[in-house]
Amino acid sequence: MSIRAVSLVLLLAAPNLFAQQAPSSSVAKSTNAGHPEQSVLATEPACPLINSNAITHQSETEPILVAYDSGTMGALRAAKSVTLHAAPVPMNGLGTVADFPMARQADGTWLATVKLAGKSVGSGYVMFDVEDQDHHIDRNGGAYWDTELCFTNRNIPNSAYMLPSGFSAKLSSYNGRIVAPGFQRAPDTARALAIAREDFTKHPQDFGDLFSIWFLETEGGLGRGTDAEWAQVSRELDEQITKNGTTNGFFLQILGFVAPAQARIDPAVIGRLRAAIIASPRTIQPSRWEGTTLKLIPKPAYWDDAVAKEVALFLSELDLPPAEQIKDPEARGDALEAFVKKYGNCVENCNEIAPAFGLGVQAFGEAGDLDGAKRLAEEWMAWDPKNPDPPAVLAQTYLTANKRLPEALELANRAAELYKPFADTVTRPASDHTIRSQMYFEVAPWASHKGRAELLRGKIEAEVGDWAAAAKDLQVAWNALAQNPGMVMQFIEAAIALGGADEHIGDREAALKAYLSAASEPYQTDPKAHNAYLRLFVAEGKGTDQQAEASLLAAVEESRAKEAGNYVPVELHRPIPKLQLTGLDGKALSLENRRRPVVVDLWATWCGACAVELPSLLAFQKAHPEVDVLAVDVADKPEAVRQFLMSKKLTGLHVALTKAFPEGMAQNYPTTLVISSKHEIAFLHASMPNDIGAELAADLSALNPQ
Repeated sequence: MSIRAVSLVLLLAAPNLFAQQAPSSSVAKSTNAGHPEQSVLATEPACPLINSNAITHQSETEPILVAYDSGTMGALRAAKSVTLHAAPVPMNGLGTVADFPMARQADGTWLATVKLAGKSVGSGYVMFDVEDQDHHIDRNGGAYWDTELCFTNRNIPNSAYMLPSGFSAKLSSYNGRIVAPGFQRAPDTARALAIAREDFTKHPQDFGDLFSIWFLETEGGLGRGTDAEWAQVSRELDEQITKNGTTNGFFLQILGFVAPAQARIDPAVIGRLRAAIIASPRTIQPSRWEGTTLKLIPKPAYWDDAVAKEVALFLSELDLPPAEQIKDPEARGDALEAFVKKYGNCVENCNEIAPAFGLGVQAFGEAGDLDGAKRLAEEWMAWDPKNPDPPAVLAQTYLTANKRLPEALELANRAAELYKPFADTVTRPASDHTIRSQMYFEVAPWASHKGRAELLRGKIEAEVGDWAAAAKDLQVAWNALAQNPGMVMQFIEAAIALGGADEHIGDREAALKAYLSAASEPYQTDPKAHNAYLRLFVAEGKGTDQQAEASLLAAVEESRAKEAGNYVPVELHRPIPKLQLTGLDGKALSLENRRRPVVVDLWATWCGACAVELPSLLAFQKAHPEVDVLAVDVADKPEAVRQFLMSKKLTGLHVALTKAFPEGMAQNYPTTLVISSKHEIAFLHASMPNDIGAELAADLSALNPQ
């Protein structure tokens, strides 16, 4: 989705697009009319307000009264004490759970006053369940209970508006992901779609609902979805253009979905959308809220110019994806260069321009046209001279081609120098205003990207043979990237490069340490780190191959323990990947036509993390005969796999072989796929939890809720 700025024009024209007036309800209405058969939970107020704590600056809710009636037939009807679990749901990642004891009332209901705080609260959505003294948990039949959170407009007394992020978090909770420990709804796209449609019916000016509806209708947009589903999206978009094609807020909210997916949408409808955008300066009128009424106001002096700039922004957002999606790299580079010539004269809202520049430079590099890459990068540097991205992207392009390396090193040094004021927390706020666009590529002004500039420069220094400088820069990159769990692949890359540099300067102990840190990461992409560690371990007289493997597995165990705290499985709901499978006996195997869940674990004999994980997979296989388990070795020879299984005492494991990692998937070892009886990937584990067997058992529970 493209990044879009919300201008003053939009806020004046359609200030209600980002908020919905909250409903009213009462806890008493839900619980005091006698005991129901099944359990009931209700909250008051219906949409609790979020405030910012003046001391901690964290988001926190106002007090929320929660009432729970276990019902005459409910699972906790005999409870002597109960605890309320409240989980603010983040948009991504794993949330936390807060526990609140509930007090029993004279009528048999339970009450608790809840106040939640922290980063996840800011998403605007909370889920609840209830647990008794014997650890029986009432999850409302797997649906849980929930409440959305609100903010208030200080200019409108007693106002309460739902956070749009809360609605999005609610929808995302139906994709089967674990949102917090113990909180996981079963995958239910139909339910999420019904919620989105119901909300849009109530709030027809909340065009963000259209994004959600179309995303769900097409199984995530872009390449997914059937022709019939995309035909429906085309019809619905056409209807909305007729109804709302004079509203710039409509364009802002739907282009993030429509622009990247326009190849699947009726071209005539895309043409109508473009025409509506072009005509919008003549049709959009400024307005503002007066109490609860939206009234037109006279045009401010800046109005026409501001609307024209937004039209250019909308058109650039519509025009960028077709250029990005051209397959031929030289033609793609030409199209992206034409794009920046057309739209590069923007003064503000230039967020489409930097990606076009960067992707164009990379496209020319992919085509082998380094002169074209340099030409476009120099235009980019002139357009945004204080942004470190242009020289960094060109340097990486030269490095990938393994050409013009002295020039690449100069560019990397320039990028590192430009990056300095952004890395400093004191100078960064002022520096942010000196660049025309955000940074997207090799470096960025966020803590999560520290070490990237040094990694780039270190790799170039290694290629030109300046090993001392390479070791110094790669050590800095290694240290920085080690602190960021989200940059594992870059950390492994830095560690392998650092090991090579340390070997060249004669520091073999440091090289062993670097190789081991890479080889013991919870998942791998190839055997480079593993092989380098074993080779140097034996060469330095540290021991045999078997002792090197034992040393590596010990490090993997330690790494796994650290990783388990950050582990979150990924929900996909995508078609089964194409895999050419054979058994160890050479006979063909297939994932098709299986009527029960299948677990596919992709592994390799050189992968230390795989060796640690496979015993847990074998235990799961024995405990769950109702599931087909296949440990699929990638690219090893059958005899090597047999020897590995015997040495690890894994001969009972159901094993298959394939020659290559599935296309369209990130090549990480180990990767475990949970395939549902509907023949789609329900869950993907692309990292190693503390116990893969326990995670797989939880996946089965989510697929088959009781």
